[in-house]
Order: sequence, then structure tokens, then C-alpha cells
Amino acid sequence: MPDIIFAVRQLARFSVDPRKDHGVAMMYLGMYLNHTKLIGIKFKIQPDKGFECYADADFAGAFSKEHSDEDPVVAKSRSGWYIFYAGCPVAWASKLQTMVALSTTEAEYIALSNALRDVIPIMELVKEMKSRKFDVISILPYVYYKAFEDNSGAITGPSSQDELKDQAHCCLLPSF
Repeated sequence: MPDIIFAVRQLARFSVDPRKDHGVAMMYLGMYLNHTKLIGIKFKIQPDKGFECYADADFAGAFSKEHSDEDPVVAKSRSGWYIFYAGCPVAWASKLQTMVALSTTEAEYIALSNALRDVIPIMELVKEMKSRKFDVISILPYVYYKAFEDNSGAITGPSSQDELKDQAHCCLLPSF
């Protein structure tokens, strides 16, 4: 279903007050699903891998000057992440951030923070299942995760006093 997430999310945003264009879009989505019902994605289980989390952000992706006065949501960034276990996706999300990020670094940091809030409970569940002798996929004796981030500022954090002043507000966000 990852291929239709964006379309479904866009249609859901207008479900309270749909227009004719939304009905047409829903018909196209239905036709797409009908024509692709036999197509799928197959993942090979990789028992040597633990959790992997890929996070990214679109800094103020919907921003436009003409709508900025009437709709403050356009200034919000979008977070997206995938969580894999043993090489297979187990959770994913694409959400508007709840606060307005002031920089790309902050938007990426918020995305990573939100993604890790999803990873940690799943990791704890697998640890508990393993401790109760349930058969879990990973052959490793411990549960771990790797987080992948593409913004160097979000990875390393502030490295000088000037950067610290610019990113001090990021310190108020939960970090992992």
C-alpha cells in the first residue's frame, strides 16, 4: 500500500467538504487499485538485520506566499519515515509536523525524533517477545536499530557557538 499513501492522504484531507475533482481523483484511485491488484512487493527476510529507521522531512513543502496569510498550515513541514525489521517494512508514516520548523535541520530533527518514537515501542515489544521465548526473526542476541538521516546538522548537532545559538530551540525537542 505504500504506493497509494499520498493519494489516500490527500483525499482524506478533503473528506469533510469534497468537490467534484476529489470524486474524480477517487475514481482514478479505484481504477488504479483494480488494475494493480495482482502486483505487489516481495521482501526477503534478512535475519542478520535488526531494526532500521529511515526518516526525512520536507521543510515547509507546501509554503506559498499567496496562501500564507489565510492558512498557517502551509508553513508546516512534512515528516516521513519507514521502519524495517529484518529487512521488511513494519511501519511507515507521512505526517505534517505539529510545529513550524525554523530550518531544514530542525525539520529533519523533528522527523527523526517522531520516527524514533515509533521505533522504540516496537523494539521493546520484540525484546519482550524474545524474553518470553517467542520465535522472533532476528538471529541476533539483542535488538538494535540504525537510524538513517540525510541532514548533517540533524546528525551532528551544533558544533560551534554560532550554530548553537541558531539551533538552541532544537534542544527543547525530545531526542534519542
